[in-house]
Order: sequence, then C-alpha cells, then structure tokens
Amino acid sequence: MTLSFAGRDINTLSAFASGDLPDLLSPGYQQSSSGTEGRPQPRPSYSLPPEKPNLTGPIVKISLVVVVIGIILWFLLPHPAAIPTSYTKFTTPDNILACDAPGGWSQVLAVKYQTPGDDTSPGGVTFDSGSTKIDISIGSLGHLLANEMLNSTTVIPTSFSEGPVKTLQKRTEVKNVRGYSEKDSVPLTAPLGSGLVSEWTAKGPFWGLPMKLHGYKASFVVCGRTIVVICKTTDSQWSAVKPVFDHVLASVAAGTSLQAEEQRLLNSLGLH
Repeated sequence: MTLSFAGRDINTLSAFASGDLPDLLSPGYQQSSSGTEGRPQPRPSYSLPPEKPNLTGPIVKISLVVVVIGIILWFLLPHPAAIPTSYTKFTTPDNILACDAPGGWSQVLAVKYQTPGDDTSPGGVTFDSGSTKIDISIGSLGHLLANEMLNSTTVIPTSFSEGPVKTLQKRTEVKNVRGYSEKDSVPLTAPLGSGLVSEWTAKGPFWGLPMKLHGYKASFVVCGRTIVVICKTTDSQWSAVKPVFDHVLASVAAGTSLQAEEQRLLNSLGLH
C-alpha cells in the first residue's frame, strides 16, 4: 500500500527530501507522456574528425619576411650598369653645356631647370644606370671666388695663385662617402677647353652595405663658369664602366649660349 500526501507519492516526497530527484532543468530530463516525472536520458555522443593543421598563417608570415628582406637588399646592394652601345647628344635647357649621353641611361636635370626664374641654383644633369652615376654641375667662378675670400686673410685668396681650375679641383668634394683617397690631378682636354681630372677611391656611405667605390673628378673653368663632373661606380664595375666615363668627359663642350658669352668676352678684349 502506497501512502500519498496532497496527491504526491510518499516515495517521491522522500526522494525530494533526500535530494535524489532528477534535475528538472537538465536537457536529459524528459516528461513522460503519462504526466509523471521521467528519468534523465543519456546525452548523445558525437565524434568529430581530427582537425588538420592550418599552415596558411605561417606560410604568409614567412613570405612577408622574405619579401621585406628582398626589398632591403635591393636598395642596399649595388646594381650593375648597362654598358651603352651608342650615345646621344645632350644639351642643357639653357644651352650652356653639351655632351654625349650614354644610351639607355636615365637623365635627371638639375633643380634649377625645374624651377622657373631660379638663377642662383647650379645647373647640370645626372646620368645614371644601376649604381653608376655621372653628375655634371654648372656653377659660377664668382661663387667660387666668394667662398675662397670668406676663408682667406688676403684680399685675393692665395689659393687662386695656382689658377681657378686647380682651386676648383681641390675644393670639389665627393659627397656621401668615407675613406676617400684621390690621386694627383692630370690635364684633361675636351671641346670645352683645358681642365683637370683625378681618379679617386672610397668606401660607401654608413647607411649602406660596405662596398668600395671608384670614380673620376674633373673640373673646368670657362668664361666665368665652373663645370664639375663627378663619375662614380663600384670598384667591381670600374673596368667595365671606365670607358663610358672617358667618353663622356672627352665630349664635354660649350653650348650655344656659352659660346656666345665667350665670343662677347673676346670681342671686349679685342681678341676676336
């Protein structure tokens, strides 16, 4: 005989008191169709396939590192120059200077020609291919004399006793190099006139990879104009690029404007 209390089975009440009743909120608990409490049902078990290792992330990171290293090395390592098979005639926009430009090399005009009305900046042009450059700069003898007078204790600088060309050659510096060494200057003859040229060696800039540089430095003074030519390449390319430097230096000539200035000067001196 089963005792009941307020419609509840006495066994259920004792189970409630002892804490043995199932959790009614449990997902496994189901109410029986008869309305009586059911038993907790076992949860279904699932077996997932083993996950494959994801290699996409590491591969992308490694690829990015390789690309960055490649870009850095591209900027730091020297690049070989294209040896020209032909030359084209180049003349500055103001017709002061003319020379042969190596075929296939890029040409960058001085800032003077890119700024209308700029009469103070030096003129010139830069030819370059790879890590090799030929930089031609056009200045004024008056500017050179003014700089010499600022550093001289005499009215006429004693350095000018050697002549303007020698003074210009000595004062011209090859920039952004270290360990600079220069041989004695020798005469250079070109259509522009008589000048001086010296061969130099140096090490690369501090921010780049260590490399040895090799080049020329040439100077001309014509009709109050100073023309400086700096040729620079790596020592490993010197023997291949040297004939290009020699060709360009031997082709430097006065443009039509400079020729007219020379003629006016000769006329004023009665030497026409």
